Amino acid sequence: MKKNLVLALCAATVIGASAQAIDIKKPDLGALKNVAGTTTANSENKAKEEAQQKAFQAAIDTANSKLATAKSLANTSIWTLGELILDEETYKGFASKKSDAATADEVLKALNTKLAAELKIKDFNSTDIVEIATPNNTKYVNAVKNLQIASNRYENIMNNMSPSFKKVLDGDYSMLAVKSQLAESAKLTKNVKSVSMGQNSLLNKLNKVNEKAKVSIVIPDSEKVVYNKDGVVGSINYQLDSINGEVNKAYDDIINAFHLQEDVKSLKAKMLEQDKDAMGKVSSDKAAGESYDELAKQQAIVAKLNDKNAISNLDAKQKTAIVNAGAKLLASGVNYTALGLQCTKLGMAISAKPIIAAPLALEVGQLKYTAKVLKNSATSVKKVSGPMVKVAKASGVYEDMKNMMKDTVKATLKSSAESKANSKVNGLTSGLTSKLKK
Repeated sequence: MKKNLVLALCAATVIGASAQAIDIKKPDLGALKNVAGTTTANSENKAKEEAQQKAFQAAIDTANSKLATAKSLANTSIWTLGELILDEETYKGFASKKSDAATADEVLKALNTKLAAELKIKDFNSTDIVEIATPNNTKYVNAVKNLQIASNRYENIMNNMSPSFKKVLDGDYSMLAVKSQLAESAKLTKNVKSVSMGQNSLLNKLNKVNEKAKVSIVIPDSEKVVYNKDGVVGSINYQLDSINGEVNKAYDDIINAFHLQEDVKSLKAKMLEQDKDAMGKVSSDKAAGESYDELAKQQAIVAKLNDKNAISNLDAKQKTAIVNAGAKLLASGVNYTALGLQCTKLGMAISAKPIIAAPLALEVGQLKYTAKVLKNSATSVKKVSGPMVKVAKASGVYEDMKNMMKDTVKATLKSSAESKANSKVNGLTSGLTSKLKK
């Protein structure tokens, strides 16, 4: 009995010690609420990621569907061009196995080889293609037009995928959540690149043939390449177009203030005549015409600014117009440089993330090209803004011009549609603006 009593006392002691060690308390209702809140947050986050996956996947599905249509259009054009350009025996050999999906690629290779040889012949009139590539050969003209349309569609497919890529880069889409979509996008990009490479090579050769044969291919506006302003490179090009618009407006305002319209007209006519002498014909290309127009404006303005009293001799209204236009040019130079730096940072951000670099393989090339354009644009505008600053200082209006430039830069940044890009550009621009104080 004593033994049982001792055991009971020992048990009671152990249980008591355990109870004290555990220190049992009432449930914390606040903690339970936090658990519920965390569960809700997790559910909301999961729903958000699912929505991202769904939107991204929808873009991929649309792209794949459009790619199939574009490839079909291109293959039809390739077969038509093969029938027209290749010798009869070669074409029949391909036609006998036309059901084979790879045959169109064989026809494409044969066409590239054939045209490469034709273009090496100095006398175009002695080539086999001369009787085929004519403005009146509707079958040929339509085949080339449709091949160009297919090529444009490839680019637009990727341009329309770009906003999804940008959302990943900006952090609007979780990279981990859309990992499978990024992998699928990489395959899409690779497919587009593979398909377009040989076809673009053929188009380049056909364009050279058409230039010699004086064949014009007109592409409908609805089938032209359009950058998506919400895309990776498209958003930068959209800002670039905006800056270009400000530069052109500034040139026009300066020309109006100095009454240089006739000078511009004369210089442009001289450039076109020089082009005619060099090329044997006046270029009808719109881009070339616009280039001459800008060059003529620049040369007319710089010639006027050789006179250090050019601004001093103006009336108050004209001086105000010059100050405003000069400020726009200075601001544009700053914005070109800032946007160029944004291209560099964007390129680094892409290369640092292999998972996004693969889908953006085509846009990285476009990004490099845009960065080069921005650098050239910044250099070009300095040809006018440099002399403008010297004359403005001599006329005592430089401080007004510089202060207005700062306001213009701020306004440009504020009105830009790319808020996240702007925050980066703003930091870069403020640093560049401070350097202009010297």
